[in-house]
Amino acid sequence: MNKEEIITEAKNWMQSHFKNEMTGHDWSHIKRVWKLSKDIHSNEGGDLFTIELAALFHDYADTKLTNNETKATETLIEWMETEEMPTNQIQQIIRIIQAVSFKNGKNAIKAITIEEKIVQDADRLDAIGAIGIARTFTYGGAHNREIANLDNPKNTTLQHFYDKLLLIPNRLNTKTAKNIAIEKQQIMQYFIQSLEKELNN
Repeated sequence: MNKEEIITEAKNWMQSHFKNEMTGHDWSHIKRVWKLSKDIHSNEGGDLFTIELAALFHDYADTKLTNNETKATETLIEWMETEEMPTNQIQQIIRIIQAVSFKNGKNAIKAITIEEKIVQDADRLDAIGAIGIARTFTYGGAHNREIANLDNPKNTTLQHFYDKLLLIPNRLNTKTAKNIAIEKQQIMQYFIQSLEKELNN
C-alpha cells in the first residue's frame, strides 16, 4: 500500500472512530488539525507523510478521550505495523502524538523536530480563535462546567482562557503558526472583554 492509500485508510478509520465524539475533539477538529498541519508544512518543511499521519492520529490516545492511553497507543502501533511502516517512523509518529498534549503546560515530552513542532502548533491553533471559543464551551458543557463565576472563577470555562488558551500564541513553535495566531488571539481577547462586560452589568 502506498503512502496516499495509508493516509486514506487512516482518515477513514479516524472519521469512523470519532463520529460520536461530542466534546469538541471530534472528526471536524481532527480534519482541521490535519489541514493546518499541511498548511504549516508548506512553509516550514518536514516529512509530510509523517506529519499527516500524526495529525490524523493525534487524539486517539488522548487521556481526555480514552480510559487506557497505553492500550490506545498499542492499537496505533499495531495498525501502522500492519501497514508495514518502518519501526523508526512508527516511533517518530508516536512521539509526535505524545508531544502534542498540553498537560497543563507540563508535558515532559517537548516538541523538538520540525514534524513535532508542526503538529503541536496545528492542534494548538485549533484551540484558539472563534473555533477555539466554540470548542471550549462545548467541552465545558460536556463536563458540566459553569460558564463563568467572577466570585469563584476556578474550574469555570472562562477561567480556562486565562489558564491555557490566551497563553498559546506565545508557546507556538513555527513562524507560520505564530502569524496565524495573531488574529485568533484578537478574537479571543475581544470575546472575553465583551463577556466580562456583560457579566458585570
